[in-house]
Amino acid sequence: QVQRKAEVVTMLVQEAGASVVCSDTIEFRSKRAGMFETSATETRTITFVESAATAGSAALLDEKSAATGQLRVLVPPVLGSKAELQIGKGGAAPAA
Repeated sequence: QVQRKAEVVTMLVQEAGASVVCSDTIEFRSKRAGMFETSATETRTITFVESAATAGSAALLDEKSAATGQLRVLVPPVLGSKAELQIGKGGAAPAA
């Protein structure tokens, strides 16, 4: 699946001239939390942080950050710096 995603991104950049920016932080707008219906929105962020404290190969939501609107997702090294495929470091997709 990773190789196919990479092919789609490559096609969008080369053929459609799309701009692709990779980041550890995603910013988005969501409806405000509250008891009353409102159309107001707020800007929230999700930041992915590598943490050796996360066991196995699962990413975890840092619960302390959940209430602040600045969410942190703790990612184990096996999904980050130790991942088999490294984008932007000369890594290539594994042969099928």
